[in-house]
Amino acid sequence: MAYQLLQRFLTVNRVALSNLTTENDLELDKKPTVPAGTPLTNLVEVGLKDKNVASTILNTLLSELGEQTS
Repeated sequence: MAYQLLQRFLTVNRVALSNLTTENDLELDKKPTVPAGTPLTNLVEVGLKDKNVASTILNTLLSELGEQTS
């Protein structure tokens, strides 16, 4: 389910997500850390490449969107 939501977020909001970046580093098990300042489109793509981290990425995406001020 998280994977499908990420797909939809990216399909519908690609332009908006590309203009927003992560505020914090995201450490993933057995994956490289997603550094602060990463465009949210890249964050979503990490979840789409590996379904095992899709729920973590979705949770992070929603948190990051909640913290955006622009």
